[in-house]
Amino acid sequence: MSTGAPTRRAPRPAGRGVLVPLVTVVLAVLAVWRASVGADLSDGTHVVALAMRMAQGDAVLADEMNVQAFGSLPAVPFVWLWLQLVGVEGIVLASRLFYLVLAFGVGALCYRALRVALPPGAALTAAVLMLGPVPYGLLVTSYNTMPVLTLGLAACAGFAALVTGSPRWSATSGAALAVAVLSHPASLPACAVMALTLLVLARRRPVRLGVLAGGGAVSLLIVLLLVVGPGLTALSDTLAYTAEYQAGRRPPLERLREATLRYLDGVRSWRFTPAAALAALAVLPRLPDGWRAAAAAGVPVAAAAAAWAVVPSTIVPGEPLGLHSGAFVLVVTPLLWLPVAVWAHRRRVREVRTLLALTTPLAVVGVVSFSMLSSAHVQWGVAAPPVQPLFGALGAAVVLGAARHGRPWAAGLAVVALVGSLVAVHPLRTFHNADPRQLVGRVAAGPLAGLLTDADLLEADCRLRALVPAWVGAGESVFFYARPGGYAYSTARMDTNIVWLSDFGEANAWTVDWWERTGRWPDVAVVHPGAVQRAGGWEALASQDPVVAALDEGYGPPREREGYLVLRRDGSDRQAPAVPPEGCPPGP
Repeated sequence: MSTGAPTRRAPRPAGRGVLVPLVTVVLAVLAVWRASVGADLSDGTHVVALAMRMAQGDAVLADEMNVQAFGSLPAVPFVWLWLQLVGVEGIVLASRLFYLVLAFGVGALCYRALRVALPPGAALTAAVLMLGPVPYGLLVTSYNTMPVLTLGLAACAGFAALVTGSPRWSATSGAALAVAVLSHPASLPACAVMALTLLVLARRRPVRLGVLAGGGAVSLLIVLLLVVGPGLTALSDTLAYTAEYQAGRRPPLERLREATLRYLDGVRSWRFTPAAALAALAVLPRLPDGWRAAAAAGVPVAAAAAAWAVVPSTIVPGEPLGLHSGAFVLVVTPLLWLPVAVWAHRRRVREVRTLLALTTPLAVVGVVSFSMLSSAHVQWGVAAPPVQPLFGALGAAVVLGAARHGRPWAAGLAVVALVGSLVAVHPLRTFHNADPRQLVGRVAAGPLAGLLTDADLLEADCRLRALVPAWVGAGESVFFYARPGGYAYSTARMDTNIVWLSDFGEANAWTVDWWERTGRWPDVAVVHPGAVQRAGGWEALASQDPVVAALDEGYGPPREREGYLVLRRDGSDRQAPAVPPEGCPPGP
């Protein structure tokens, strides 16, 4: 495969001046609406709380002993500004909109990189398919979404470097890979493989030097900031703490085995038969290339139709695979790979062969490493980020095939089919929220203001909006046990060694040690009742959890308020205001 010389741009389909801006505007409008769908008090709000904590001045590792917090770093300046100007009102929706701005910015850069060799429709399709899907369906800056953006950018910039020989593009790719590792350590094996692939494929020395310089410079900067900032001891303590509180989880190989079995069980379902049949049709040797492209374009459409056909009206255990956008990627990508690879090899399509050579190793290694390091169900699509660059490459190939071998309008139709299938699936699930048709209303005020969600979350939000202002006074600090989203309900200082703290057993001694070492004992502690019920009562939980034992000894007995157990360090009691929060029904 030759990758050293510039490649002549592929023929542009008719209507190219209208298609790209039109699709971009439609996607932007839909994305803003999509960002307002779904709310939760765990993963989606937790990452916003991480950014809020760092905006307050706490440091990753030294204060927040959680490497996942690095994924929220890009949002910190925006969150700080929002807190100064607005406060916590609407901060989750605002954070989601900030992520959209960030994603569209990266998308524009990816589009520009791909345009060195691809026509507009193919470049647009690739950028959208690479960056559009997100794990859990959560459009927010986090350790889950930053690999989506950085690995997508690394793939696009690497492709541009291989095609043009530009060291600037290769340096961009290397830098993006370094940021991906920082934002999510599970990216390390995939990023190492992609960097090695770039070095092997590059025929020009400046391209290889660019990869090393870009990745090396960013990595060196990260190490220097780590040494000068929290220090290596803080990193060592964080890793030891993480290993201790996760010791009870399944080992990596068992996670990989379980994810594989669940995936295979999901894709064997009858509902994917039409998509598999179209993929098989696209491989037939005597099929005209125009029909081959049409069959390939129909694969994601059939998979999206299957998702809509079986989507439950409520969230149920063991949901069908492919309802989340990330899981949709994991279903469609293997089906499209063989038809595209066969076509690109037979027709000697250098651009597609380069894209596949660059993104296939990333996908194979990445899906394994992400699956080994995540305990989440495969249905959430947590292993999709390293696969998404390949997903985008396959989409670009289908559009390119339609443009070269179909009628003048065929490429535009392929763009609509590929992008439209992703758009159709995207809103079906937002973490623990059903599709928008089943959601009953929008949160009226507070940090979740403007988000469309279900009745249970609306009630839970009302409880927190009644509880937090009543119990957490001005200038006081707060600690939440097993309710990380609670931190988003005030600007109170977060006195904890980790935002997401739950019933981690003896590992919670680290938290008590952090309180003693820093002197930052929280003024108010709020405990979610679920952990208490699992333990068999408050006394039982205190006997096995150092955090609860310390609260029980130093704060006195907890009081039940708004469904939570609340303790104040000064021992005082508080009552919820007589007037319910905005948009909430009167209490009993």
